[in-house]
Amino acid sequence: MHGIPTHSALWRPVLERLDGVRAIAPDLPGYGNTASPRNPNIVVYHRFISAMLTSEHMHAPILVGHDLGGLYALTYAIAHPHRVRAVVLLNTTIYADPLVVLGLVPLLAPIFGEANAWLAGRARYRELRQRGLASIYPGATPQDTIRALTEPYGNSSSWLAVLRSLRGLSPVRVLRWRSTMPRLALPVLILWGEGDPYFPASVPERLYRDLPCAQLHYVRDAGHFPMLSHPDEVANTLADFSRSPLGG
Repeated sequence: MHGIPTHSALWRPVLERLDGVRAIAPDLPGYGNTASPRNPNIVVYHRFISAMLTSEHMHAPILVGHDLGGLYALTYAIAHPHRVRAVVLLNTTIYADPLVVLGLVPLLAPIFGEANAWLAGRARYRELRQRGLASIYPGATPQDTIRALTEPYGNSSSWLAVLRSLRGLSPVRVLRWRSTMPRLALPVLILWGEGDPYFPASVPERLYRDLPCAQLHYVRDAGHFPMLSHPDEVANTLADFSRSPLGG
């Protein structure tokens, strides 16, 4: 599962390299080609995951989540441990890290978030926004992947969907799931781009400490998008984890 502001194309380089492993990368509700729900709170995303697992006849899969998708994957596993075999978390957090919260203020704050979405519909701002989004992806990312990831966010409706999904994160629910996280008995692989500029370096160590069945793997010389900068390493690590006694 992808994060924000991306969609399933984020996983294209990894999916192309996953031999012998069945893997599905969906567009989460409100992103890519999936319609936005009226009230996109975190429980709605959990229901989406359950419906997807049922429709795809996936019994006890490994949930893989990056960024906001990682938060959905982790909280889903905490809430529905019987439906998941293991979890892989890439550059995400369940903690209220000040750096992350400050970065989201322009979208979370009333009026400011709507203004950002409105500006996305203006041609000049859209051009600047597209350049800004393209600039955060690793240099090795194929141009067609960058275009696929950035083009949907050149209009106000896409940004409003992002805004609604972020505001639908209930702090009370997240805190409740976080409090029970140390009791999660499922295997968890924390697969972390070591040079992530968005999440504090303490986050992966804290996740590793708080999750009782976790293992931590750093992707050296990678930033927030290790699946784009190091797709071979990410694909190989995912495949190995899926076949290991711990992940499988």
